[in-house]
Amino acid sequence: MPPSTAIAAAAGVAKTTIYRRWPSKGELIVDCLLDAFGPIPLEGAGRASSCPRPSAGSRRRSASPG
Repeated sequence: MPPSTAIAAAAGVAKTTIYRRWPSKGELIVDCLLDAFGPIPLEGAGRASSCPRPSAGSRRRSASPG
């Protein structure tokens, strides 16, 4: 079952309702994440705790080739 069909079925609406409200999957995902977690503060102390910096080990792993 395609994701849009599953979402529409879970919400009890037609698939066209999903497409009308969210023209792209990206917009749907953003709205789902905002609904689940709320907005991320753009500045201040809350942002630091919401967006921790990657550790040195994760930077090394992402920088390695291959």
